[in-house]
Amino acid sequence: MSLLYRVFSVAAGLGAWSRRIFIWFLPLNWILLVLLIAGTFGAAREARYAWQNDAEATPMSIGEVLGKPELEGRFVRVAGTLIPTAVFEVSRSSRRSGRTTVEASYLPLISRNDGKAILVERSGIWSTMRDPVETTVTGMLVPIDSKVLTELQKTGGKVQDLPFDLELMIEDGRHPWPLAGALGATIACALLVFGMLLGMLRRNVIFQSAASAFEAAKATSKPDPAREIRVTASGPFDLIGQPTMQLVNQPVAIARLSTGRIGFIAGRVDDSAESGSAANLLAITVEPADLAEPEPGWYYHGFARSPALRIAHLDARGRARETVLACPTVSDTVALAELLVTLSRTPVPAVPAASGRGNDSAMA
Repeated sequence: MSLLYRVFSVAAGLGAWSRRIFIWFLPLNWILLVLLIAGTFGAAREARYAWQNDAEATPMSIGEVLGKPELEGRFVRVAGTLIPTAVFEVSRSSRRSGRTTVEASYLPLISRNDGKAILVERSGIWSTMRDPVETTVTGMLVPIDSKVLTELQKTGGKVQDLPFDLELMIEDGRHPWPLAGALGATIACALLVFGMLLGMLRRNVIFQSAASAFEAAKATSKPDPAREIRVTASGPFDLIGQPTMQLVNQPVAIARLSTGRIGFIAGRVDDSAESGSAANLLAITVEPADLAEPEPGWYYHGFARSPALRIAHLDARGRARETVLACPTVSDTVALAELLVTLSRTPVPAVPAASGRGNDSAMA
């Protein structure tokens, strides 16, 4: 389970980084997400193909293939007369060089018995000067290219009086993926998609609840009042007059503000302002009562993780928020939990009780 959350965290970090880059006015994270979703479906299709095929191609006749879309993905050997004249070509033009490159040619493979035909896709240009040849084509049955299908439909499925199947063609030389590789690619792409979506939903804060992992440490923990607890916060930081900023893994100090709320303070904007005033602080502020039951668990950042506490609370505007407070060690997290519970029960103002330093932050 820990490895799964680490993968989600890496994917969420990728999404957070790529959202700052724009290509054709589109954020890169959305482009990557679409590509990963397409990759997931593509890999799943290859896994289905690999599952339904044997290591060796299945011998079949052209008549056994025609009009049977359920044979899509089958690895086959089909004998017939190959006409080395491309009836269709798919090409790509380069604006820079002005050259046109033929990416694929489509050749007719004709049955020796009844004259029925199926298209064979081969890469590149094929000469029109060679004679028909009796051959066996080995490849996979796949749906006809959409551009070629459109042209075939215009002629009623016939080219030069040859009737072609409108469902499938043979992609010459294509073999099924290894099943393990296809399944692995499907799972990897799906996990990255889920991780990026989870990062968007959770605003790049990946937290795993794990109360049992802290019970043993809590029983043996001996808090040292003189020890400084290093704390980082991940959540929505507020600054008066400015939009809320989502910061992750941000070092903070903890103090009670003049408003009575507890502040997880990332910095002071105006040092000349009154100390403890919420108006000049970049901070997450929480009502003391919301600190009474912090949820222990793990906070994941990149492929690493830290023991942490999650707090559900209302911000100064009354909106429901979640903040994750992380520490370097489990014992520090236990001490932090005790400190938060103490702050939730102490009505008198308290001096800054803990500070954090040394971790990176990121704007999301």
